[in-house]
Amino acid sequence: MEDAARRNKGRLRLNANKLNTFNYGRFRSAWWKVSRITPETFDYIADTGDVLLFKSQGTFPQLIRAASRAAAMNGRYDHVGLILKLEGGATAILEATGNEGVGLCTWSNFLANNWQKLYPELALRRVRCNRNAETLGVLQEWVGNVIGKPYNISVGKLNHRGSTGGDQEDFFCSQLVAEALKVMGVIPRGQRDSAEFWPDSFSAKSPPIECTPDCSFDPEDLTIDFDLSKGTTDAKASAGQQRDATVSLW
Repeated sequence: MEDAARRNKGRLRLNANKLNTFNYGRFRSAWWKVSRITPETFDYIADTGDVLLFKSQGTFPQLIRAASRAAAMNGRYDHVGLILKLEGGATAILEATGNEGVGLCTWSNFLANNWQKLYPELALRRVRCNRNAETLGVLQEWVGNVIGKPYNISVGKLNHRGSTGGDQEDFFCSQLVAEALKVMGVIPRGQRDSAEFWPDSFSAKSPPIECTPDCSFDPEDLTIDFDLSKGTTDAKASAGQQRDATVSLW
């Protein structure tokens, strides 16, 4: 993991803002009302700062979803990652998982291993914000510093209230995403601790997340429908049980 972290720190370069030049006409005037997209469309429209929501199989993910429902959220998703658009246009997912800690997974590698087979549902939640060079530079430096940090989930962490600042030494998946969005200036600091966010907090069907002025989350979760893709195969996931150890804690 340390070697991988060093390699990622050395080569991580975020792409410039693509959102301003996106052709919204592809989905007509009400493109945001499209609730299902192909994996190819996801790869095209996903941008740095967007979030990818996962519904996983297994007992522990079920417990996470049940706990989030008890916390007055939608309770549909149990894992979340942050989209990074790398230099050259590759889409990557920054996430904290039980076996790797904080790491990067490119979308192409995700598909090459057929890891989508592990998840009954994947959805994109787009974020509206200013992705200027300064913001991306600050985010890039922060990502380089957190890659390789350990994964941690605890009841105490999720029940924490108040703000602990930005110097966390370990991360739960939703804590990582919340902190990244604070680094980008999307979520304000000093009001809600990053550890208080659940994966499902980022769903459009959960209570709204307070954002800074001129930033917002799109009103829809865009489900990635692999049945709509011409490249869909019946191949099984590669070493699926090893992708995230949290799915088999219990």
